[in-house]
Amino acid sequence: MDDKQSLLQKRADKLAEKAYETQESHTTIDVVRFKLADECYALEPDYIEEVYPLKEITPLPCTPPFVLGLINVRRRITTVIDLKYFFGLPGTVLTPQSKVIILRDNEHEFAIVTDGIESVATIDPEALQPALPTLTDIRQQFLRGITADKLIVLDGKKLLTNENLIVKA
Repeated sequence: MDDKQSLLQKRADKLAEKAYETQESHTTIDVVRFKLADECYALEPDYIEEVYPLKEITPLPCTPPFVLGLINVRRRITTVIDLKYFFGLPGTVLTPQSKVIILRDNEHEFAIVTDGIESVATIDPEALQPALPTLTDIRQQFLRGITADKLIVLDGKKLLTNENLIVKA
């Protein structure tokens, strides 16, 4: 009887190890889903400082057309970027559903205008597909991947450090 118990215990231990390894190797990431034009985009929260309702933008003269202006968020002045214009998507119309996502790292900070925040979702980064062959525009350089349901996951670090988005004096 001891041999049988020992064999069953070894099998149980091996199965438990495999289940633990599978669980540990399968990581997911949270993303904030938002709308731009008629497309769904997402960013990891690592570079998101906060989501803020769009109230009033102060125009900033002599800046590129994708810079909508400045906002004051709790006494901090932040540049507002129009990713739709930058990505070549249909024009920006600000609505009551428009929100800004404030992106930040150690060196850079700006806000992007969205047509609305959808949700926080969990995705499997290993299931992300590379760019679609039809996605040949500027968005491709900021792409982390696309999910099976066509959620376009952007790379927050690439957005924050891109020289074309940094307005210099």
